[in-house]
Amino acid sequence: MTLPRYNDLGFVAGGEALLFGVLTCVAGMLIAVNAWAVVDSVGAADAAAREGARAFVEAASSSEAYADAELAARNSVASTSSSSSIEIAVLNTAGGPAVLARCQRIVVEVSLEVDAISIPFIGDVGSRQVTGRHSELVDPWRSGLPATSLEGTDCDA
Repeated sequence: MTLPRYNDLGFVAGGEALLFGVLTCVAGMLIAVNAWAVVDSVGAADAAAREGARAFVEAASSSEAYADAELAARNSVASTSSSSSIEIAVLNTAGGPAVLARCQRIVVEVSLEVDAISIPFIGDVGSRQVTGRHSELVDPWRSGLPATSLEGTDCDA
């Protein structure tokens, strides 16, 4: 028996390999995109810490400084990241509570919880906490703030 010159008998054995290759490529691309989201969250945490520190040192009074810093950091995260868990800490350089006074250096830390990796057809695998930190010096010539001793500050030179 002679077979026709052009037939599709060999295609049945290779058809699933094409489908598996396409699915593997799509799954790999989704994993790479998710990994980039984790890297992007680091930038979002840094930007939120910077905005929080800036809002703290520019606040009108000490009572408003913490609220302004938290609001600015949360708004920055909301505009740049999809993370739902955010922790904000406003500290002095020794790790204690920050004080809005001339020549005081404050540090704002913003921590975000992001999914470590999201595998297609399986779901989220683990989570990772990324932290951004930024420090700012309260203007030494700013009016309306209490004057403090310059010893132990960044203005004691």
